[in-house]
Parts: sequence; C-alpha cells; structure tokens
Amino acid sequence: MAGWEMFMMQTNAQAHGTASSAPGRPAPGYLGKWQAQMACSVNALQQGDFQCALGHLMQAGILAKAILSDPSRRISDDDRVAAYVVTHLNLADVSVQENYGELALDYLCRAYRALATLIADQQAAISLRQSAFRHIRELRAALARFSAGHADQARLAELTERYPVRWPEAGS
Repeated sequence: MAGWEMFMMQTNAQAHGTASSAPGRPAPGYLGKWQAQMACSVNALQQGDFQCALGHLMQAGILAKAILSDPSRRISDDDRVAAYVVTHLNLADVSVQENYGELALDYLCRAYRALATLIADQQAAISLRQSAFRHIRELRAALARFSAGHADQARLAELTERYPVRWPEAGS
C-alpha cells in the first residue's frame, strides 16, 4: 500500500473517531500542521501535481521530525511514530513517481535508521520504543518492495547490518 493511501486511511480513521485525535477538535500544535501539509500533498497528488506534493511532503517531513522528537506527551507515541513513518513512505512514493530513485531510497533509509536507533535507545519511553518496533515493519516492507526494482542491494544490506532491529532483552 502506498504511503499516501496509509495517510488517507489514517485521516479517515480520525474523521470517524477511531484515531487518538477526537473528530472536530484540532490536533495539538505540530500534529495539526502536519495533517494540513499531508492533506495538501494528497490534494496535489490527486491533481497530478507531483512536484507540489513533494514540496508539501518535505514540509510535513520537517514537522514529523519535530513531532517524533517532542517528549511533551501531548501526542500519543503511536501517532508520533506513525506521522514520521507515513511521511517518509509518502516522500519515497512521490520521489519514485518523479524518477528520483536515490532520493526515495534516502527517505526510506533515513526513517529506518531513526526507528532502529529509537528502538535501541534505552533512555526513550518504552511505549515510544514499542511503537517504533511495530512501525518499522512497514519500512522493512517498503524497502523490500523498493529493492526489487530500484535499490542498490549492497546499500540495503549495509543498512540492516549497521542498524539491526531486535527488541532489547528484559530489563532494558
């Protein structure tokens, strides 16, 4: 499933009250701005304007990084990780559409590294680490799909060797 399709599902879930933000109530700070940028990117994609969509997604990427890094707990850990992952999946999808294969791979690798690092960070909240562990599967699947036709296999092997994803032992 394409990243923007995941965003549309997430947006639909929020509209029906199944996501953590209540319908009709604006999301806190950066999350609301992120949602607006993502909605603009979806609109641009629907109109076939991939460059405009990429611009909105880049802005969403900046916001997603701030959301992921925000320890205030105003946004659920799962929403923080989901925003980061969905944004990077969308960035990769649109980059492929625009024939920027290396850029697409960069986005996927960046997100994978961030989540693998977060999973291994014993100082991070366990709920954030668990969320990263759940969401990294989406990135692995995207990397596998991408590698089938585009990626440098050596680069992907290096990424997974350098950033192995294992749930830390009990007590960590």
